Amino acid sequence: MINVSNAFKQGLENGEKVWIEVDITFSDGTSKHLKDEIMSDNNSFSDCAESSSFPIGCVICKSMTLELDNTSDQWKDYYFYMAKVHAYLKMQIDANTIETIDKGIYTVTAPEQYGEILNLTALDDMYKTNAVHSTKLVLPQTVESLVRDACGTLGIAAGFSKMAHGDLIINELPKDMTYRQLFGWAAMLDTANARLDRNGSLQFVGWNLDATPSIELTDYISMPTVSSDDIVITGINIISGDNSETYGTSGYILSMENNLVGESDLATVAAQIGDSIIGAKFRNLQGDMAFNPLLEFGDVAYTYDRNLNQYVTPLTDVSYTINGKTTLRTQADDPIRGMSLYYSGATKAIVAARQLVEKEKNARELAIEKLQESFSVGSGLFATYVQQEDGSTISYFHDKGTLEESKNVIKITSEAIGVSNDGGKTYPFGFELTGTMITKLLYAEGINADYIDSGALTVRDKGGDIIFQANMDTNTVYMNPDILIIGNQTLTEKLTAMDDSIAEAKNMTMQLTNDYQSITTDADGNITGTFPTVTTTAQVMYGTNDVTNDCAYTITKSNNVTGSWNDSTHTYTVTGLSADNGWVDIKVTYLLALSITKRFTVAKLKAGKNGFQGEKGDPGADGKPGRTYIIEPSCTVLKRGSDKVISPNFLEFNAYYRDGDSATRYAYSGRFVIEETADGNTWKTIYTSSANETSVKHYLYTVLTDGNGQTITDGNGTTLGIPRDVTNIRCKLYAAGGITDMLDMQSVAVVIDVDNLTQTDIVNILSNNGAWKGLYYKNGQLYISFSAALGGELALGGANNGNGILAVYDESGNISYKLTSNGNVFYNETGQCTAAIVDGKMLFPDNPFTVTTGQWSSTQKGFIYGSKGLNRFSGRVYGNTDGTVKFDYTTESFGGYYEPIFLLGDKINGFFNVLKAKQYLMTEELTGLPDSDGVVRVKVTSAIDILKTLRLYNLTHVSSGGHLVLSQDGATVAYLSSSSERYKDVQEDLQCMEQWYNIQPVRARYKDGYLTEADPFNGKDMPMFLAEDVKKHMPEAAVYKDGKIEDWNYRVMIPAMFAMLKQQKSEIDSLKQELDEIKQLLRKE
Repeated sequence: MINVSNAFKQGLENGEKVWIEVDITFSDGTSKHLKDEIMSDNNSFSDCAESSSFPIGCVICKSMTLELDNTSDQWKDYYFYMAKVHAYLKMQIDANTIETIDKGIYTVTAPEQYGEILNLTALDDMYKTNAVHSTKLVLPQTVESLVRDACGTLGIAAGFSKMAHGDLIINELPKDMTYRQLFGWAAMLDTANARLDRNGSLQFVGWNLDATPSIELTDYISMPTVSSDDIVITGINIISGDNSETYGTSGYILSMENNLVGESDLATVAAQIGDSIIGAKFRNLQGDMAFNPLLEFGDVAYTYDRNLNQYVTPLTDVSYTINGKTTLRTQADDPIRGMSLYYSGATKAIVAARQLVEKEKNARELAIEKLQESFSVGSGLFATYVQQEDGSTISYFHDKGTLEESKNVIKITSEAIGVSNDGGKTYPFGFELTGTMITKLLYAEGINADYIDSGALTVRDKGGDIIFQANMDTNTVYMNPDILIIGNQTLTEKLTAMDDSIAEAKNMTMQLTNDYQSITTDADGNITGTFPTVTTTAQVMYGTNDVTNDCAYTITKSNNVTGSWNDSTHTYTVTGLSADNGWVDIKVTYLLALSITKRFTVAKLKAGKNGFQGEKGDPGADGKPGRTYIIEPSCTVLKRGSDKVISPNFLEFNAYYRDGDSATRYAYSGRFVIEETADGNTWKTIYTSSANETSVKHYLYTVLTDGNGQTITDGNGTTLGIPRDVTNIRCKLYAAGGITDMLDMQSVAVVIDVDNLTQTDIVNILSNNGAWKGLYYKNGQLYISFSAALGGELALGGANNGNGILAVYDESGNISYKLTSNGNVFYNETGQCTAAIVDGKMLFPDNPFTVTTGQWSSTQKGFIYGSKGLNRFSGRVYGNTDGTVKFDYTTESFGGYYEPIFLLGDKINGFFNVLKAKQYLMTEELTGLPDSDGVVRVKVTSAIDILKTLRLYNLTHVSSGGHLVLSQDGATVAYLSSSSERYKDVQEDLQCMEQWYNIQPVRARYKDGYLTEADPFNGKDMPMFLAEDVKKHMPEAAVYKDGKIEDWNYRVMIPAMFAMLKQQKSEIDSLKQELDEIKQLLRKE
């Protein structure tokens, strides 16, 4: 709810009118302040989720409409499209006081409706998020890093200090994800919605449904519609692609899509959201009330039905017309439809604003801009001084008339200066006089520090590419491998591929020594005495190799679990449980990309209540609390060979219990349930105890029987069986007497013996059982789809494969190119040869011709290029069986040329020492005049030298003319631009800028080896400008090459110098005049 004074609230109750004023900045920079031009009837604001389901992970784009008087056609020369509208609501509190509500800045994203009344619709900066997301960050990254990077790209300030669950690691981004989806999916992790505050800063607005509402909705125009039943959220369902996870119980389940979350993190995210919102109770609302501009999306209020029954309702949609009605809506699916899908990334608004993303600004520029804007629009502060016993004063500066009704407060004491945004309840930002500053975000031109303790440190180049990044959340340090030099090579050149490990990596499994642990308590759930030992240890298998010590671990737990993780033993120890159950998710990451998450669940097993006391005797006490139960398997990992046989072929599960933290355990006789799964999702019950037992042996094959039901044995009397297709076995232990109260659960994984994988197995692993279409296995042969191929070298043919052939076809199936060990042939769309390469010679026929296998063609003419340069040829072409050709030809000399050459692009190619021509030589890039003997000579030693040095001899001389110059790429020769007025748009006369005088001329020399040895200034000092200095004080004169400062442009600096001289002349003339006047006065004296 927007914070205003009590006088403002009382004014609303009394029906005092509110008016709107706006500051409009047009796209050309023109600004206007509007008040009287604004029509009074149909100006409105909207702050709505516009969702059919209860919004979590929604992106709110606020909007406003504005009507301007245009009866005199006064707006005909103004263009409102993309104009910025800063809106204010104002109320006259008393004769001397006007209170203002800052509604923030909106952008007109659709052309205005032009007429006698000008109708404008504007959106806040959230409209920018409709663009497709792009980033220069290198994955993996945390969600919070991605969000902050996106804010920088869009020019939206990140208004939050830290996300609650922003440390989720993202290894891959969804294809074609928009910034809107990123913000929505990120907000979903914090059980919140993305929304911009009045300062245009991104905030994640959560639902505080557990607190007592401070807002009461009573001023309805007519009785609102309130749902007849309470909505109680019972579960969360998270969907990502083809995977989903559900947390909670059936009933009213919120289902939401979040493609940012990987499969291994779905269960954790569902649990985090569930723990924040499950159990929340509220009712739907829809109604119109008297004008109230203080309500906002995300407010939680009390509402009443016609019988004055009170209900909690969260506001998901708030809209109002100024001095008209306010429409409120609390939208969620009715309880009967609570399973419906809520897709947070979708929205029905802002079609016209797509792709309108402003030019990127860096964070500091944006912060300065926001600061200047705050100074220009903010009102003053009120002061309150509280005198202390020692006579000193504590000073408060606040935004409302009294300290009690203020929201923004600055407090100054003898020790510190604090800033509060919650009315002085807390002071999270400030400055201690000892030198310690606490701030949310720090923007600076430079930081000089003895140490910096940071969660993330990023260094970028001028293009925004990351050079170095250290991230505490991801436990990673990244350095651009093309920048990091090891020896005389970059890191990229040092790295080698690990392709032969893919099959093993796909077969990674994780095993917990304890999947589920129950803790016995008294009837009220209290654990008396010592908390029992409750632990689980992770083991990670990479194929059949134990890589537990080589993995990174991420621990996420429910809020009601207290405990610690031991990274050396990979063990989590639970030391406290404040609710009936809790969970710990252990996520393991190997090779920076492969991740698995398993959950350790802890639950209280409560004793029964005491019975009524009889006439004689006392009631029995609760059972002894603090007891834990344990299932111990005979092995923790099973191994499947190439013959599908699992070793060992059985598991034995033993049950024990232990009291408190005692190390002694005792056999326990209870009930067992054993389940198996082939896909990790669907479990099938194989065995259930019919009586209490302390252990059970489970065989992993199906026993064969004959028609009479008798087992079949081999000649040695061994029972025969068929191994079952199993990937995991799970054993559950229940309390004695039934299968109601589960005490413990333990699973055992089946891993594939990589050494015994068949070719088919490897292909299935590499292609994820055919889901990835890069590999195909058919009829005993492996096929590769090159639409998904990556790599450095492609080898065709060989000792066991014959001559390699590469054929390229167009989309119509016509051959375009064929490469074999005999040569290359190029074809047109009709299958005719247009060029060929054979024996190091290139053939270019004058006309395309048909190649017939096993036959000679008719005589062809064209060009042939080989070791002797470019020549004409005449001859026949033979078609080989592999689709290539061979030549039978004679060459013909060029008319007029002594040496063969050919021109390709901007390079002259040939094999010659002196290039000569009769009378003249002309190409696209090379022109010369003949010597006295009528021969043009261009002296070169090879074709390569032309690229280094081009010398032209015997040129004529002129007194004036144009200049040939090199462009900024250092290679392109161009004609220097003209200075004629007919090619220019003259803006204004050039005025001298004071900073130009800061450019410092220096005496310096070029470093050895930079100039040619024959240069007259080689090794000598000379007057110079430094390009870096010019860039600093006259950036428009800076010349860049490959993004780096290279030179200064004399065509910019000379006019600037002339302007400086003119200013100095003007000042000298003025001083002369003053001096003359002084002389005249002195003469008179």
